[in-house]
Amino acid sequence: MKPPPNTSSDKPRVAFLGPVGSFSHQAAIAIFGEKMDQHPLANPREVIHAVAERRCEVTHAVVPIENAVCGRIDEVADLIEQLPVAVMQRHPIPVELCLIGAPTPRRIHSKREVFKQCKSWLRRHHPDADCIEAPSSSAAVAMLAVTDDEETAAIGSALAAQLYEQTVIATGIADVPDNRTEFVVLVAKPSP
Repeated sequence: MKPPPNTSSDKPRVAFLGPVGSFSHQAAIAIFGEKMDQHPLANPREVIHAVAERRCEVTHAVVPIENAVCGRIDEVADLIEQLPVAVMQRHPIPVELCLIGAPTPRRIHSKREVFKQCKSWLRRHHPDADCIEAPSSSAAVAMLAVTDDEETAAIGSALAAQLYEQTVIATGIADVPDNRTEFVVLVAKPSP
């Protein structure tokens, strides 16, 4: 799929749900390639407002709109309707969840929706581990990089494991093997 056209001669300035290593980051790379100025932000509201208000000269935003397991992401859909943004492109990406960090964890960190997507796998392989909610799957992996806790793992992307220099223990742990998330590329609507 071709990247959306960029109206300026500079490389695109892309906001996405961060931190780096998130599935939104992975989608941004798939759409724009490595030649973009990356603006990872803390939540979908910040990402969409960044492009709508052209904060930090952001030209595009990449946000998840629907997941094959969890369904429509209402917060994102509502913000798209409320703010002066337009959907330029839709881009589905496979979501391959990985267990990262400790091979026999007592604690596993990730985003609430991620735990839903691999509930059966967790019950079979780590029934006694405490599932601890994190702001995002990539934030959970980033946390591993700054702790020496050998009983803690995270569920996230292989990209996050690579970027934060963590060990992937298991891949493909989602209960639905063809788990996908559809991302949208947003731009600001022209001013009247």
